[in-house]
Amino acid sequence: MTAITYTAKRKIVPTSFSVNDVDISILASDDSINSVTTDLSGLVAGDWVLIANTAVDDGWHQLSIDSTTTKITTTSTLTDESAGSNISIVGYKHGEGQPYNLETASHALNRSGVATKSQSVSLSGITETLLLRDIEYWDITTDHITEAELPYWDEFIASVRAGESFTLDLYGTIATPDNTLNYILKDNPKTNRVGASKIYTLSMRVQVI
Repeated sequence: MTAITYTAKRKIVPTSFSVNDVDISILASDDSINSVTTDLSGLVAGDWVLIANTAVDDGWHQLSIDSTTTKITTTSTLTDESAGSNISIVGYKHGEGQPYNLETASHALNRSGVATKSQSVSLSGITETLLLRDIEYWDITTDHITEAELPYWDEFIASVRAGESFTLDLYGTIATPDNTLNYILKDNPKTNRVGASKIYTLSMRVQVI
């Protein structure tokens, strides 16, 4: 197995849940979002909501239990707010700035390296070579990824594409690590479709930092 841990920063995985209305209120006693007529069902424990247009509770909040038609209960500490504002709530599977894990049984793990050297020649003709840096790369091809799983890999790539570091364990799992190191993404990853089905693999080059 190959295990990856990263912080979600871009292309957060959405659900189909999206509401906005003036009948939505917030209750501090149970850290919940409530409604009178707006249907709040469809989210499950562990999902995230992004709330906007509240007095103080705008932002990301994770569900502690499944939502009902009239209530979303969160793990956050919320503040009382009466209905009246046109509050919007959008559902996501992942929350921005939160750490997440991915595991795959890699089809390929190929190592390469680039050495940066400095050479000088003395008056007597002796050449001295100094190794300044040895950069280690790994070319990885993942196991099969279903269409349902692909958004999570897209989110990972989007979150580390600008040089953000992530941890990678080439031969371990999240539960049983082998050798976890910090990496950055190099070049542009490729999503490869397998045959005629909606199954994919992801090929990427990463650099040890």
